[in-house]
Amino acid sequence: MQTIKVEIQDDSVEKILWLLNSLKGVKVEIISRKDTFLEEIKSSEDDIL
Repeated sequence: MQTIKVEIQDDSVEKILWLLNSLKGVKVEIISRKDTFLEEIKSSEDDIL
């Protein structure tokens, strides 16, 4: 399983989420707070190292 984290700052978020959710095997998790997002990125980087 691969994980990607994306920060989107425009009005196309709903369309992108719909498209991702329509793909088989894709799970979309919405993180609304930027500090939580940054903590998740740091945690993922630590896992890779």
